Amino acid sequence: MANVAEFQSFKLKDGVTASDFLLATDRFNSEFLSKQKGYISYKVFSLGDTWYDLLVWESVENIKAAAQAYKSYEDRTDKHYISLIDEKSQSKLLQLRVEKSY
Repeated sequence: MANVAEFQSFKLKDGVTASDFLLATDRFNSEFLSKQKGYISYKVFSLGDTWYDLLVWESVENIKAAAQAYKSYEDRTDKHYISLIDEKSQSKLLQLRVEKSY
């Protein structure tokens, strides 16, 4: 079964620094994402003022389970992470099948 990558671009809200955002991603990844079944990796990229998330999962089923867990996530560390993103700037979330990795 091929792995699945989720890819999305976005911008940060005015006044949010790269440092603030990266600290929030560290916490969100360590306290939620990395604990989900099927999680493989999370990468954050930037080019100018545009940011990109790349999450890799073992399967689409793992993505669905993580999305369900996210809805009932009690700690809500994501609230801070999400509050830094300009939601209007988010591109459509792409789910891409990984055909080959090196």
